[in-house]
Amino acid sequence: MSEGGCDCDEGAIAESSRPWLQESGYEWEDGNWVRFVCSSTHTCRRNHVDGKIKVGQVYTKTTYRYICDEEGTSWLQHGKRIKR
Repeated sequence: MSEGGCDCDEGAIAESSRPWLQESGYEWEDGNWVRFVCSSTHTCRRNHVDGKIKVGQVYTKTTYRYICDEEGTSWLQHGKRIKR
């Protein structure tokens, strides 16, 4: 770990095409920049198509934004997890 408590590869960040993203709250992960966007809690009203969440279950939906360091393309990744 570095002095700041970050175990990321400082050399890779310094050599990246978009090092300013670190100042904007993004973290370096496998050649991509990642940032947490939002999290929300929901109660399921009908069964989800994938069958993982059923009626009445409470679940949390999270969203992360990824930015490719080489190309600059970005995408959102959504995830859901049942709260117990």
